[in-house]
Amino acid sequence: MTAKEKRAAVVAKAKSREKKNQYTQGSKRTQVGSGWSDCSSFVRWCYLQVLGQDIGGNTAAQIVNKKLTVADNNGKTVPTESNLLPGDLLYFKGTDKSRPLGVGHVELYLGSGKIIGHGSGTGPTIKVMSTYCKSRASSGKGYIKALRVIPDDGDAPAVVPADPLKHPEHGIKITESQVNLRIGPSTGYGIAKVGKKGEIYEEVDTSGWRAILVGKEVCWVSEKMSEKV
Repeated sequence: MTAKEKRAAVVAKAKSREKKNQYTQGSKRTQVGSGWSDCSSFVRWCYLQVLGQDIGGNTAAQIVNKKLTVADNNGKTVPTESNLLPGDLLYFKGTDKSRPLGVGHVELYLGSGKIIGHGSGTGPTIKVMSTYCKSRASSGKGYIKALRVIPDDGDAPAVVPADPLKHPEHGIKITESQVNLRIGPSTGYGIAKVGKKGEIYEEVDTSGWRAILVGKEVCWVSEKMSEKV
């Protein structure tokens, strides 16, 4: 299967359990196909069933799983939907601040502004992403970030090659035969163009901003709002 087909299969698997399970955090939580689940066991089951990949037994394990990449980390109440692909996992804060990033809940992005997850009672249920995110934020359990299980590199054939511009003599030279040019400084960001070996691109001046390491992620902060110590 292509990456796109895998995502579609994960979404279909998630929808197949809509309103068929009873919420539990007990020993039955992993029996998703038999009618039991919680938020993390549900999304874990989807990926185990489709890919045979174990993403982690709970939200704390999933959010620090190095095999998952960052799809969106905009620091806002609602994810930037253009950064998301079907199957991406949205993580939210809970009540236990000792957990990584205070994580306590996860939802799976379906596409077209919809998410699915199991938070209580009979579920999982499909919700409007923006409405749900705003509701959680108002209760102090807002959105943290979105992680991607299926790399977008699998969709590389659909990426438009870099425009045939006149390249400068000096700058950043591509050294591999084909390189993904991303919208942010990590493989967790989407692909904008494809560069080819030998092409030279003008280096962008990043003055005014500083790259900092927050946990295991690189973030950017304005020089006007920070200082070196």
